[in-house]
Amino acid sequence: MSYFEGGVANNAQGALMIVRRSGGWILSVLVLMAAMQVCSAAGAVRKGEVDSRLPVAPVNEEVLRIDGDPARPVKLEVTLYKPTGPGPFPLAVWNHGARGNRIADQQERDRYSVAAYYFLSRGYAVALPMMRGYAKSGGTLLTAGCDQGQVGASNGRDIRAVIEALARRPDIDGSRVVVGGQSFGAWNTLGMGMDPPPGVRGLIAFNATLRTSDCRAQDAGMVTGAWQFGASTRLSSLWFYGDNDKLMPVALWRSVVEAYEKAGGQVELVDFGTFRSDSHDLLSDTESHRLWVPQLDAFLARIGLPHTEAYGGYMPHPGPVATGWADLKDAAAVPYLNERARALYRQFLKAPTPRVFAISPTFVRELHGGYDPLGHLLAECARDHLPCEVYAVNDDVVFVGDKVFLAPARFAIPVNGSQNMITSTRVRRSCGEPVGTGIEILTPPTHGTITPRPESDAPCSAAVVTPTVLTYRPERDFAGVDAMVVRITSLDRTRETYRMEIRVGAAPMLRSKGPTNVGLPCDIAPWNCPRNPAPQR
Repeated sequence: MSYFEGGVANNAQGALMIVRRSGGWILSVLVLMAAMQVCSAAGAVRKGEVDSRLPVAPVNEEVLRIDGDPARPVKLEVTLYKPTGPGPFPLAVWNHGARGNRIADQQERDRYSVAAYYFLSRGYAVALPMMRGYAKSGGTLLTAGCDQGQVGASNGRDIRAVIEALARRPDIDGSRVVVGGQSFGAWNTLGMGMDPPPGVRGLIAFNATLRTSDCRAQDAGMVTGAWQFGASTRLSSLWFYGDNDKLMPVALWRSVVEAYEKAGGQVELVDFGTFRSDSHDLLSDTESHRLWVPQLDAFLARIGLPHTEAYGGYMPHPGPVATGWADLKDAAAVPYLNERARALYRQFLKAPTPRVFAISPTFVRELHGGYDPLGHLLAECARDHLPCEVYAVNDDVVFVGDKVFLAPARFAIPVNGSQNMITSTRVRRSCGEPVGTGIEILTPPTHGTITPRPESDAPCSAAVVTPTVLTYRPERDFAGVDAMVVRITSLDRTRETYRMEIRVGAAPMLRSKGPTNVGLPCDIAPWNCPRNPAPQR
């Protein structure tokens, strides 16, 4: 016999240029060197590397072997997560589903659980027990024909044994326990509710289902089993079902809920409608949080358990607000990018959500799949001390950065020569107006040095204030391409970012009376314009 349910995809799969791959997410990093070269390296998953199918905050994982129902001795494999701290923590027990495309003992240990991360954020320790015959739990699946109630009750006694064992730990508060599950796990949760241990306050059932291969009347078996559960429990329960569940048609799950309630069970039902292509997969996507988190918070409050976020880093990082800075599909509008980095952005547009794209003058990062790609990307940037600017999240451009000129300013100088690069000049509008603009060197040249010379004062009658000059001097005997990135803050406090390319030992690209600042606007390089503005007094 086998149990089966719809597939639950906690990790997205995809393929693109990979620098580091961990678990279910794919991270691509293009380092834009001073000469806009793209450096990348493929990396295998290594011990100690971050697995972003897990949340950003530590889960303090323990893998335990716990005795199941003493009437049928067996060792169960149990994963325990805890927030950081001594406790004691209230306990949430979350029961796994069954995957029909995999033999039970080949189903991996349940670790990547959106529901578990939710409970961690509320300050709970979370136990994830594997039922008999699953993963490394001992025993075999129970064969009971169409007696689905017996299956749930039998697995429920194992769940009870796990709760009783964990309640004896000093870091667990056994007087504050909630039990829940998804699909097959929700069915077993309801079975446990027939004979719960002291301290259990309520039950949570997402898409409660039991489909077995040795029963031809499964629908009737579930309705009968739900009646048995409801007749024997006094615990409050919160149920979630959707309208496009491929395993539980609406008419069937309504009959199951009605049987449980008519038998005496306390039911609070959330019909969340349709969700993507199959509402049975509600917990496989963080986009579903809006459909169940508020209802679960309210339920926990009603049964006297913690229900507000107490620990950060477990729920997905809230995405920035869409700014409309540019059209999402316009790869040419993305700041800083060279052609290879722009190709990476086009691959980002093809990647499934969740996804995030970050930029800076010297590199870009792309991440998609997993539990919280935005949170993990920001954590990576903070850890590596990188100035990441988030450009796009999922289907929205969220960038709020500087105006960036995509065309680089180019210079050509001889080997062992030097070049004065005028990067900022402003028209004086009145005698009372302060003169000067701020210049920051965001990325210094790799093969040379840059020396700034500040602006000098000028009389009121001057049309153009003497500009700031940056003098570039290459390393001795260096020949090739160098580059730097500068940011200019104007008098009106707008900021503009330029990438300046220096070809050492090459013939000049342009001939003009002033430096060859290709791509700079008139107020910064007035010699590139047909005429200078008239003086203002």
